[in-house]
Amino acid sequence: MLPALPAALLLFASAAPGPGRLAVVEVGSPPTMIGLAGQITEALLAEARAQRYELVEPAAIRARLGEKDYGDLQGCGGSPSCVAARLGGIAADRVAIGALNRDEKNYQVRLWLLDMRELKVISEVDRSILIASRRLMKDVTSAIPALLRGEREALGTLKLTSNVQGAQVTLDGESTGTAPLEVRLKPGKHQVKLEKKAYMPVERLVTVEPNQIAQVEVRLLVRPGETPEEEVVPPIAAATVPKEGAGQGLRVPQNAWLAGGVALAALGAGGFFGVSSWTTERKLLSGFDPERNVYQGTRREALAAKRGATVANVSFAVAGAALAAGVVFTLLDSGTTASVTPAAGPAGAGVELRGRF
Repeated sequence: MLPALPAALLLFASAAPGPGRLAVVEVGSPPTMIGLAGQITEALLAEARAQRYELVEPAAIRARLGEKDYGDLQGCGGSPSCVAARLGGIAADRVAIGALNRDEKNYQVRLWLLDMRELKVISEVDRSILIASRRLMKDVTSAIPALLRGEREALGTLKLTSNVQGAQVTLDGESTGTAPLEVRLKPGKHQVKLEKKAYMPVERLVTVEPNQIAQVEVRLLVRPGETPEEEVVPPIAAATVPKEGAGQGLRVPQNAWLAGGVALAALGAGGFFGVSSWTTERKLLSGFDPERNVYQGTRREALAAKRGATVANVSFAVAGAALAAGVVFTLLDSGTTASVTPAAGPAGAGVELRGRF
């Protein structure tokens, strides 16, 4: 058993000095946000006590300066020289001060820990927190301990990929680039939106943790009835058949008429299924909830819309092939010397015509 420590030594250990004298200024905000700003101020005070700071509380500072000068002090933000000039002789080693505001989608939170001896910023928190995420106090409270310890806020990394190359990425309302994308971000929730022509846009909330990598894949679906640019087959140019005599026209053979009928039927089927899928898509998108990333409607309707879009795309492809076949039959029947060769490539499939027309 270890010997008992002398009472004087125990008293010295329990009275270990804290990090210094800290003046806490109420977080500034518009009048409509005073309640939230007050909650952040209370979180600062609670953590300062936990870290054993010697506190100069906001009420004491307000009483010493008066309302006008106290308001000017709140407006200093993260400027150490401005704060030092407006403290009115209040002795403090450090000052904790902040500001809270908002835009259409986000809370804007800035907190500073200032050194009053060297007139410099020791640490700060700069967060843009989505209002819809309802994480304001959770995110701010988790950041305050490191702030008051004087630690610089760590960043996180977002690695964003998609099944579609070159999709445009919008991050927290600002255009950021195209997928795939890797970017360093402040910790917290961030709103990501991916969009590309012929695809339905997708919005998602992603969480970035300090010193961590968040890997996120966003899958885009083709809009019903539309064909992505990378899948479009270049149209076959209409051939010009020279006339052998006055009044002689281009004769359309029976096979060409049959191909034309197939093309019309396929176009009709593609139009029907395309309109049906488009109508279902409008219904799904009309109730889209970005917070939960869900659409209005049932899974069965979504699957039916996807099947309809596939049928429409296949029908339009059949119609294009039938029209191309009609052109080929017409050219061959007219006696034109030509060769017809199937062709395929990254952009799609078709036929290659060679000869003199």
